[in-house]
Amino acid sequence: MVQLDLFENPQLSRRTDKATSHESADSTRVKLGLLQQRCLDMLADGELTASEIAKHCVDVYGGISESYRKRLKELVRAGAVIELAPRECWITGKNATVYKRITDEPGTGTKP
Repeated sequence: MVQLDLFENPQLSRRTDKATSHESADSTRVKLGLLQQRCLDMLADGELTASEIAKHCVDVYGGISESYRKRLKELVRAGAVIELAPRECWITGKNATVYKRITDEPGTGTKP
């Protein structure tokens, strides 16, 4: 039996929900992809902690820091980002995992 990825295609609304719930679920799916892309954009030129990425995203795009921070693990699972050794984060002052964008898509030799 294969375990399905809970985050691959989440069910955000039920068939019995009102039309407005379905519209909201659809907009959330788009938003999650957008937040992930924004995090990737921040990693285009360097290696940053989740808090540093979130701070840059909030400064540039607005929104809530934690919404961006949560996207990093999703990007690691998707294979778009790798985790590096921890270092002191300039936002929190504590040791934190550093993230790096993978420069090539597997098998293509091109940037994502």
